[in-house]
Order: sequence, then C-alpha cells, then structure tokens
Amino acid sequence: MTAFSSRGPLGDFIKPDVTAPGNQIFAGKTPRSVSVASGPDGTLFQAISGTSMSSPHSAGVSALVKAAHPSWTPGEIKSSLMTSSLQRVLKEDGATKADPFDRGAGTIRASRAIKPGLVFEETAGDYYAAATDVLGRIDLNVPSINAPVMSGRFTTTRTARNMSGQTQTYSVKNKAPNKASIKVTPHEFTLAPGATQELEIVVNGERLKRNKQYFGQVGLDPAAQGQPDVVLPVAFFTRESDVDLTHNCSPGSVPVGSNADCQVSATNFSPTEAAVDITVKSPDPSGLAIRNESEPVTDLGKGFRKSARLSGAIAPEIDAITPGGTGFGYVPLAALGAAPLPDPGDETLYDLEVSPYLYGSETYDTIAITTNGYAIAGGSVSSADLDFIPQTLPDPAAPNNVLAAFWTDLDPSAGGNLYAAELGDDTGRSWIVLEWEKVPDFTDHADISTFQIWVETTPGTEAISYEYGPVVGDGDPIGLTVGAENRDGTSGVMLDRLPLEGEEFSIETSPPIPGGSVTVAYDAHAKRVGRYRLSARMQSNLAIGTTTDFARVRVTAP
Repeated sequence: MTAFSSRGPLGDFIKPDVTAPGNQIFAGKTPRSVSVASGPDGTLFQAISGTSMSSPHSAGVSALVKAAHPSWTPGEIKSSLMTSSLQRVLKEDGATKADPFDRGAGTIRASRAIKPGLVFEETAGDYYAAATDVLGRIDLNVPSINAPVMSGRFTTTRTARNMSGQTQTYSVKNKAPNKASIKVTPHEFTLAPGATQELEIVVNGERLKRNKQYFGQVGLDPAAQGQPDVVLPVAFFTRESDVDLTHNCSPGSVPVGSNADCQVSATNFSPTEAAVDITVKSPDPSGLAIRNESEPVTDLGKGFRKSARLSGAIAPEIDAITPGGTGFGYVPLAALGAAPLPDPGDETLYDLEVSPYLYGSETYDTIAITTNGYAIAGGSVSSADLDFIPQTLPDPAAPNNVLAAFWTDLDPSAGGNLYAAELGDDTGRSWIVLEWEKVPDFTDHADISTFQIWVETTPGTEAISYEYGPVVGDGDPIGLTVGAENRDGTSGVMLDRLPLEGEEFSIETSPPIPGGSVTVAYDAHAKRVGRYRLSARMQSNLAIGTTTDFARVRVTAP
C-alpha cells in the first residue's frame, strides 16, 4: 500500500472495497500539452500515481467481468471483485500486513473475478431504506461486515448465490482475533447453479479489551478445484453503546455459605428513549446461586430477566469557543487532491456519511455541510436546516447541532468552492475536514471568505475546531454568527468578534446528563468452592447485537 492511499472506514461500512495498482503507472497522455508542468507537446506516455490509476484498473476488471457475464448487475460485479481478491497486501512499510481499512477485501485479480463462484448482492431499495435504519445497515447483503460499535456480540446474515453454473460445495474457514470468535452457520453447504444459501454470522468479542479496533475474516473454501476461495472482511470496534451496562460483585472472594453483594445497571445516554432487556445468569447455580433480587424480575432458573424503558438523556452543554485548534492551521484540500463538492448553488446542503466522531460526547456518523458557512452534526432533519439568516445561538428553532464557523449568507454559485474530505496522519489520528474556499457573500459578492471545520475521528477523541484561511471577509450584511450549538438548541456559544486570518478556535463541550436507568441488586450465594463468572447481557432498540458485562466471584472453603 502507498502512504497516500486513502483509508477507511466510511460511516458504517468498510472502505475501500478493494485495492488496485496505482503507484507510478505508465499511462497514456494527450500529445498536446495543457501547461508547462505537463511537459512538451508530443509526449504520449507518463508515469502517474493515485486513484486516477487504480480506478481504471478496477473499471477494466469490471468490464471484463461484464463481458464474461453480460446479465450480471453492478452489485454482482462489485461482489465478484471483492470476494475473489487476494489478501497478500502489506502496509507502506513493506512488512506489516494491511488490514481491511487499508485494502478493503483485498487486491483485485481479473482471472479470479470472472469466476467468483459466489456473489452477494443488495437491492437499491434496501440501500435507500438503510439511510434511515442505522441499526439495520449491518444486515445489508454486501460482501463485508463492519460494526463501528460492538459492546459484546452481534449476529448478522448474508445470502450467497452460486454463479458458477455448476453445483458447488463450500466449507467455512474463518479468521478471528485472539479471544474472539466468528461462527458461520451452516459450516458446510452445497448449492445448485443459481441457488442461494443464507449464512448466519455470529461475531463474539465479549472477552476483548474495550475501545479497540479488531479485524477478522469470513472465508468460504470451495471443494472443487479451480474455484477461488470466497472472502468477506470483518471489522468491529469494541466500545459501549449509547445504553451503558455495568455489572459488579463485591467482595470478589467469599467463603462457602456467604454472599457477594452484586449489582447490574443500565443507563441511557442516548437522546432517544431506550427499551432494554437484561438477563443475568450464573454458570452453575449449584456452586454460586443468584438470590434476593431487589426489583421485580422474571426468574430464569439460573438467574433472572429484567425489562425496562429508560428515558432519553439531556442534551450536552456547549461550554466555550476558545483560541487554538489542530495546530495545522488552514490546509487547502485542493492541494491534497480533493475534488470540490458538485454543483453548489446559492442555497445548497450536502448530507455526508463519514467516519464516526464525537460531539458533546455523543457519537455521529453523518454531517451536513451548507453553502452558508455552517455544518450540522448528525446531518439534516428537514428543509428548515438550510437557512441563510444566521441565528443568535442558542436557538431552539432549526437548525440545531450547528457548527457555525462562518454562518452568513454566502453564494458559491458566484464563485469559490466547497470541499469535504477525510484525512489522517502517520500517528493514527484522523479528521473530517469541511472547507469553504474563496466563497463570496450574497448581497454584493464583495467579501470573500475561506475557512474550514476540522472534526477529529480518532476513536475516543472529541476535538472540533475552526481554521481560518488567507482570505476572511466580514460576512453578508444580513449578519454573521461564529459559534456552536447543541442538538436541541438549549445550549450554545458565540464568538464576540470577527475571526481573523490564520486564527484557530476550538469548541469545548460537556457530556449529556444521563437519562433513565434501571438497577437490580442481588446476592450471589456461595455454595461450592470454585471460580465463577456471572454474565449480564442486554439487548436494546438502540444498539446492534448484545451488550455483555461479567462479574467474577471466587468461592473459597469456609
């Protein structure tokens, strides 16, 4: 992998999908020079690096697949490139194995892509529905699996179709991180030509460390010679969901005949009401029994179940806008190869799917950029979120969750560009960068402004800053707001002066006040010497899969 190749993920999906050759590729060149930098007339070839080279490789292989299979859909062609790829890819140091956020499924091979054996295809309608179904996106029938928030374990499905024209038998051969498991059911299956098989995939990371990125792989090995193995990359980040589960027992060691005091709690940090279902079980009630629950519960023999509805959290506070930012200052995205956002009119809003980020200690994976100099954390909700009249913050009226770097009536249709890109450095830090480049005001097009919003996406880090470029006007006569606001318009801050060229400002926030919670205290009664791990598992309407927490109790001799 080259150092300049873009990395994933993107929103809830593994990106890139695949990798292809793109470094110092000998390519054709127009014989007529367009600039001094492009060399003299008559030069027919040149060495080029970048997406402009890897994309033609991918497009060419896709064309070969289409030629071999004229009836295949774009989704089937994309799947064929991904599932037939090779994973023999190294990072830019030439020694470390690349992961799915570097290489996607792997590096493409035309000879394998034209006969992938199995494909995974999703409909346009399901993609459209997934835009508003955050928890359901993981079940889209794409040849990769990504869980940006995995607090224990989750189950998803994929449906494979046999495209080989012959009956094929496949067996499962997965790769999972140490102390984790990836289980696929059925473990072996046989498919007639054109037939499909639903695969249940269970990813279990209950024993893994929290706040860490992990990768794995679902592999399907064909029994027939000459068929490529099928690969689906798996990624998940272990962290608590918006509904937090805690489970503990004290003391951790008790003699036979005594009790450990235990407690399980669920707290809602989401703005939305949560429905939770909690189960607590002993691995062996004859050695360590659960007794004397403090709340009404449903007895399960080995333990109990508790269901509850938890009110939403109170929105975060926006505390201050303070001098200082990334330390990079204004960095022109065009100089890094970013393309402008298409067709910005006088009043335009772009909703973008991005890598997860924190604002007010709450996680978002979408952001809206408007032509009027502000962004919206979490994206737009309605047409009222696009407004050329700047508000005095805070304001309960839409738009809310505003990041107002330079909110005024701007008109990029009269000049300038808007950009959006995701950047990273060699230390593992990453950012979303939104840029307004030389955009004039609406009234007389006289004031030209250049500025950026930087949103850090490094896991576990919240940092949002405004970076001001070489040209900063004083906004349209209609007014100017520089500041930020929380999600319901109850808290916000504003800068009390114009920002100056080269200045940086950061947004400081406080986390939300937790919403509803439920707690069940109980006794763990020691009956036999041993070591026991009491499990608490929770499912909710706001989280993917099952959240898990364990409490350990050692029982000693009396």
